[in-house]
Order: sequence, then structure tokens, then C-alpha cells
Amino acid sequence: MIDQWALQAAAVDALDGFTELWTLKVGATHAPQRERIQQATPGPASPNGDNDLTLNLEMILLGSVVQDKQPDIPVGLHRLAAHAMTVTPAHGMAVVKSGVMCCELIKIYAYDISEKFDRAEELHDLLTDQARYLDRFVTGQYQKIHGDDTKLSDDPFLDATSLQRAVKLRGQEVLPETVRQWAMRGHVAISRSMTGKRTYRLADVMARIEAA
Repeated sequence: MIDQWALQAAAVDALDGFTELWTLKVGATHAPQRERIQQATPGPASPNGDNDLTLNLEMILLGSVVQDKQPDIPVGLHRLAAHAMTVTPAHGMAVVKSGVMCCELIKIYAYDISEKFDRAEELHDLLTDQARYLDRFVTGQYQKIHGDDTKLSDDPFLDATSLQRAVKLRGQEVLPETVRQWAMRGHVAISRSMTGKRTYRLADVMARIEAA
């Protein structure tokens, strides 16, 4: 049984992934040398698989058909999200075919979905798989552009949700809201990822927890 908080956390992680994918997609769309590929459809006839996937990955993740060339992509988010919404107060509202919108709706109605939707655990697992896939895909695409600069250092900067998981692996607990407050007070160093997401230094957070 998946509870509300686990489902919300999975939705937020996937939402971050779709947001970063959109940033990458916009960059690809505005690159002059990729103008020819913007209308391409992923599949055996695609002239350039990597670029096509960059531009169309959201559509694949939302859909239900696994691409022959990319069998490891966890697909089907739109259909499952739409099914999940039938048990919420927003029943009857159309679910827009957008990864960000699907994740936002799941986050908002996580309580109803976790309590009443018989496939809530499947939805949670799909969101988790998609967030992991997007993280690997986006990191890989940026490494093609920026080389090894995107690899995590021994003293990494992480977004608030990833930071919460990293702290938990070290036997401690911290809420993302607490980290944001510490950063605002100057106790934790802040940086920005290449997609503009605010990140925090893990070492600073651990030091702050141990000092509390």
C-alpha cells in the first residue's frame, strides 16, 4: 500500500525530470543544426535517434507503446494518471497530455489516489521509474554537451528532494523546507543546476544536522 507522501514524493521527482527534459528539448529545438529533425517521429525510419528522442521523449513516456529502439523506457503515464484521476474530486476533468501536468495533478490529489485508486502502487512505481530514466537521460545529454563537468563531485550540490534521500542514506532526516530555510539564512551554500534548478551542498546540510 502506497501512502500519500510516498506518491507525492514520486510525483515531484518525475515532475523535476519532465521540467529538465523540457529545458533540454527547448535547447534542441532552438539549435539551428537540428531544424530539419523537429518534425521527425521516433522509430526505425528516424534519421537521428538521439536528437529525435530528445525532442519526443515526453510523448513516448506519456504514451503506451514501447519503442523498439528504446525498450527500457517506462511508458504509459498519461493513461494511468487519467485513470487515477477518476477517484478524485476532479473526476471528469481532462488530463492534459503533458508530463508536468500529469505529475502536478498526481501531487495535488495524492491522498485520494493513494486511498481509493486500486493501482496506486503501480502509479508510484511508474513515476519512480520515469524519474530515474529522465535523470539518466538528461545527465547523459548534458555530458555529451559539457563533457565530464556534469559528474557529481565528492561534495555534491543536490536539489532539495535528492538531498533528502542522500541524508536519509546517511541515517539522518531533513525536510526540503528546512534546507530551504537554512539556505535563506546563509547556513547552506546554494548553486544552480544547468537546467536552473536550485541546489544545495550536501556537506553543509550534514554539518548543520550534526550541529543541531
